[in-house]
Amino acid sequence: MKYRLSNLIFFFFGLLTFSMAQENTQIRGSGVFIEKVEISGREIPMDSIFQTDYYHNNLKVFVGNKFTFPNTCRYRLFNPDVASSKYSIWNAVNSPEINIYNLPAGTYEFQFMDVESKTKVTKTAFTLIINRPWYRTWWFWALGFVCLFTLLYGREKFLKSQEEEEKEQQKKIVDLELRTLQLQMNPHFIFNALNSIQSYVMSQDTFKANDYLTKFAHLIRMFLDSSRNKYISIDEEITLLQLYVEMENLRFENKFDYQINIDPNVDKMIEIPTMVLQPFIENSINHGLRYKKNKGFLEISFTDDANFITCTVKDDGVGRIKSKGIQVKSIKGYKSQGLKITEERLKTYNKLNNSNIQFSINNVLLENESEDVGTVVIIKFPKNME
Repeated sequence: MKYRLSNLIFFFFGLLTFSMAQENTQIRGSGVFIEKVEISGREIPMDSIFQTDYYHNNLKVFVGNKFTFPNTCRYRLFNPDVASSKYSIWNAVNSPEINIYNLPAGTYEFQFMDVESKTKVTKTAFTLIINRPWYRTWWFWALGFVCLFTLLYGREKFLKSQEEEEKEQQKKIVDLELRTLQLQMNPHFIFNALNSIQSYVMSQDTFKANDYLTKFAHLIRMFLDSSRNKYISIDEEITLLQLYVEMENLRFENKFDYQINIDPNVDKMIEIPTMVLQPFIENSINHGLRYKKNKGFLEISFTDDANFITCTVKDDGVGRIKSKGIQVKSIKGYKSQGLKITEERLKTYNKLNNSNIQFSINNVLLENESEDVGTVVIIKFPKNME
C-alpha cells in the first residue's frame, strides 16, 4: 500500500510542467491541481505569468481536491531577487485555499515541492509580477531629476535676471536723480537769481539783498542735502519749495503771488521721495505764469486723503496749449526737461519699490470749457512707502 502511494506521488510530481489543463481551466502541480487564481478578489484567466499593479497585491490560489489534507506538499512564493524574503519560506498545503496578502512589488515564482520525495524537486506553477507604483519607477525618478534640475536652473537664471534688472533700475534711477538735481541747479536759474540779488546791491537795498542771498544759500544747501537722501520729510520739502518759489518770484520780478496750504491732518513727518515736487512747480512757473500779461497766482496744497498724502499744484497761467505755441515762436524760449525726467523717474521708482505714486496733469478750463486758463497737477504719495 505504501509502495503504491509513493508511486502515485512520484507520478504527480512528474506531471508538474506549469501548463494549462486540457480545457484551460486548471494548472497541474506536484500532486495538486490549481483550479483558479484570484488577485485582490478578482478571478483572472489562467496563464503561466500573471501581472498586476501595486494596489492589487493580494493573492488567492485554489488547489484541487485530488489529495487529502494534510499532505506532504509544500508551497512558497519565491522572489529570485530577494532570496531572504519571508515569502520564500516553505509552507504546508493545509487547505484548498492559499492566501497571501500585501505582497511588495517584485517578481515571484509560485512553487510546489513534496518534502517526502527523494529528489525534492521544486516545480514552478506560475510567475506573478507586481509592478512598482509609478512614483518608484525609474522613469519617474529620471523625470523628477530633470524637473528638479530645470527648476533649480530656472530659479538661478530668474534670480540672476532679477538681480541684473534691479541693478539696471537702480543705476537708471540714480542717473535720473542726478539729472533732476542738475536741472534744479541749472545755470539759468542760478545766474538770474544772482542777477536779481545784484540789482538789490546796486540799488543799495542791502536788507533785501542780504535776505535773498541768505535764502539762495539755504536753497542751494537744501538741494545738495536732499540729493544725497532717498527720502525727505514733507516738512523739509515744504521749506525747500517755499525757498524755491521765493527765488523764482524774485527772478521774474514778482510776476505772481503764491500760497502754500497744509491740511492740519497732514503728518509733516511722513517722508516722500526727494526732488519730486519741484519740477512740477518749475513747470507751472516757467510754462504758465511767466507768459501771463497780468499778475498770476500759484497755489500749492497738501491734504490727507485716506491712504495717500495728496499734493496739488495749481496755477492760473496761460495754459499748456498757449505755452507750447509761445515756445515754438521763441527760439530762446525756456525748454525744461525736468517734468519729462520726473515722470520717467516716478515710473521707475514705482516699479523698483513696488510703490504706487500717482500723478496727473490737467488743464484748468473756463466755465464754458472753451479755453484753458491754467494747469493743475495732482501727485498722490502712499503713506506706507518704504
